[in-house]
Amino acid sequence: MEEAFWLLFLPIEATISVSSALGRLAHKKSDPMKTEDDNSDDMRAEYDFSKGVRGKYADRFSEGSNVIVLDPDVANLFKDSASVNDALRTLAEIAQRQSKKATG
Repeated sequence: MEEAFWLLFLPIEATISVSSALGRLAHKKSDPMKTEDDNSDDMRAEYDFSKGVRGKYADRFSEGSNVIVLDPDVANLFKDSASVNDALRTLAEIAQRQSKKATG
């Protein structure tokens, strides 16, 4: 039997913070970490992907990942991912019973 994994992100609470330090940083005109060639489309010399394998972990990632995005109005109905999973399991059981009744 194939197992399915669900990963669900629910917005629980937003925190807003204000700092006077951020205001001082916003007026800064230059970024000391930026170099002249940052806007170049060329790969930097220190990055060597010659021995890299494209998609090496793609299959493993896709097997264990399934992200479901809920609309905000639906997400507000549930307190956490466990309650969403419980509701979906209940709905799946009802659907299976209805399907069995329909096919006799």
